[in-house]
Amino acid sequence: MTSEAIAVRERKTSAAAIELLVQNGASLKAYQINYHEGERFPHPVREPSRPDLLQEIIKPLQPRK
Repeated sequence: MTSEAIAVRERKTSAAAIELLVQNGASLKAYQINYHEGERFPHPVREPSRPDLLQEIIKPLQPRK
């Protein structure tokens, strides 16, 4: 998990803004983002009780005999 994702998760329950220090060439600039809604596109997690269809789709094809 990236530090950005951790910051977004932590801010859902915190009043503090997300702080970014951005470098553009030789200059640095600090930005504050007042966002507290949590992740917009959370990482999907497979339901273990259901078949893993994605692995079936991406597995290599067996050579014909």
